[in-house]
Amino acid sequence: MGLQVYQLMEETYGYYLDEELQAWVEGIGKRLEEQLEGGYKFQYFITDQEDLNAFATAGGYVFVTRGLLALVSSDDELAGVLAHEISHVTEKHASKTNRASILPAILEIPANIIGLITYSEVGDILNIPIELTSDLALSAYSRSQERDADKLGADLAYRAGYDPYKLIHALEKLEAFSETAYQVKDKKSWFNDHPMTTERAKYLNDLLSQKGISPTEIKSGSNIMAQDGLLFGQNPRKALINGNEVVHLRSRFYMKFPEDFNLNSSNSSLTAVSSDGKSSIIIMIDSLTNQPEMTAQLELSQLNNVTVLDEGKLRINGLEAYKASLEQSRVKYPDLNGEIIWVKNSISGVMIRIVAIHPINKSNENIQEAISSLRLFEWDEISDWNYLELDLREEGKLEYLKESNARYVEALQVLNDLEKDEYQVDEGRQYKVLKMIPLSEYQP
Repeated sequence: MGLQVYQLMEETYGYYLDEELQAWVEGIGKRLEEQLEGGYKFQYFITDQEDLNAFATAGGYVFVTRGLLALVSSDDELAGVLAHEISHVTEKHASKTNRASILPAILEIPANIIGLITYSEVGDILNIPIELTSDLALSAYSRSQERDADKLGADLAYRAGYDPYKLIHALEKLEAFSETAYQVKDKKSWFNDHPMTTERAKYLNDLLSQKGISPTEIKSGSNIMAQDGLLFGQNPRKALINGNEVVHLRSRFYMKFPEDFNLNSSNSSLTAVSSDGKSSIIIMIDSLTNQPEMTAQLELSQLNNVTVLDEGKLRINGLEAYKASLEQSRVKYPDLNGEIIWVKNSISGVMIRIVAIHPINKSNENIQEAISSLRLFEWDEISDWNYLELDLREEGKLEYLKESNARYVEALQVLNDLEKDEYQVDEGRQYKVLKMIPLSEYQP
C-alpha cells in the first residue's frame, strides 16, 4: 500500500526536489527513528503541493508537503508533526483500519466526483489520472488512534530532544493559516484532517504537564535557512490558477471556467468541478501524440459502457480539434452524458484532451463556454500574473507588504509566529516574506 501511494503521488503531484530542504526533513526524521525499538526504517518525501499536509503509510513512507514546510518555523514543530505520523505507522494503524476505507480516501477519481466515468472503464484509454485528494487517508483513523498518535508522537519527540508542546503550536498555526492564506477558510490542510479541538489540546497539555515537561519559548521568525527560496503556493510548472482563469505555460493555453467551479491542478491534468459536484471538466496534456482525429478513433473504438452519439472535426479558436459526444451506460449512470475533445496545440506540439461530464437534464451551456474559451495566449496577456517564493530576510518589517501585497499580511504574520498587531520578529531570527516573481520570467 505504501509503494502504491508513493507511485501515485509521483505521477499525480510529483516531488519537490531540494537537497537542503530534503536533508533538513530527513535529519529530523532519522533523529526520531533513533528512539524507536524494532528496527523501523522510514523514507521521507517532500510532495510538490501547496496544501498543508503530512502523512505516513504502511511500509514507512512519510510524506510532507512543501506547503507545510513553509509554515513551520522550528525543528521542534516539524519534529512534532513527523513523530505523530511515524506513530501511526509503528502502531500499525493503517493495518488495523479497514483498507477498504483507507484506500478510497487516498485514491479518488478527480475531485471526488460521484458518478464520473470510472477509471476501470475509461481511465486506461484516456489516461484520466486518479487524483490524490488533500484529505488523504488521515480521516480514516479513529479518534482513539489519533489520540494514541498524539500521545506517542509527543513522547517520541521529547525523547529525541525536541519540545513536544510544539506539536500543539504547529496545529494552532495550521488552523490560523488556513483562515488567512488565499483568503479561503476551507482550504484543505493537515489541520482539517486532524481536528484540533479544545479537548484535544487540553489532553496534550495535561499529559505533558503531568510528566513534568515544561514548554520552551516560542520565538518569532525563522532560523531554518533551507526555507529560503522555497516555492510558495502554486507551482508554475503545472497549470496556474487565478480565480476561474487558468494558464498552462508549457502548452501555452488559456481557459476560463465557470465561477462556481472548483479547480485543482496536478502534474498532468487540471480538474474543474461544479459546486454541486455533478459536472466536471478534466484537461489533460498528452505528450505522445498531436493527431486529434487519429487518436480519437483509436480511443473511441476501445471505450466500455459508453455509446458514441456523434463525432466529428471542429476548430476551437483556430485550433484543429475532434469531438465525440458520449452517452453513459444507463444502468450505472442514468443521468450523465459527456464529451471528449482532442485539441491539436500548434505551438507546443502536444495534444490537449478535454473530458466534460454533465447531467443530461441540465443545461451544460457553462461547460460549453469554458471549452470555447480554450486558446493559445501571448506572453503580454499574463504580465500581471505572478508566482511566489519564500524569502528569508535579516532586516526590515512586514509593514511594507500592506501596500504591495496586502492579502498576504495576515498569512505572513502566522508564518512568522506574530500576533496581528506585531511586525518585528525576535532578535537573531529572520523574516519570512514572499517574493513575487512575474510569471513571464518563469522558464517552463
